[in-house]
Amino acid sequence: MTRRLLNFQRLLGMVVTMLCLLGIAAYSTMPRQEDPSFPYRLVWFR
Repeated sequence: MTRRLLNFQRLLGMVVTMLCLLGIAAYSTMPRQEDPSFPYRLVWFR
C-alpha cells in the first residue's frame, strides 16, 4: 500500500497541503469568547 501511495507523490502532496489549509481555515474561523466561563466543581473530602 505504501509503495502504491509513493507512486502518486504529487497527488499525495496536494491532498496533505489541502488538508493543512482546510485545518488552518477552520481554526481561523472558529468562534471565540474573550473570557470563557468554566464551571467550578469543588469537592471537599474529610
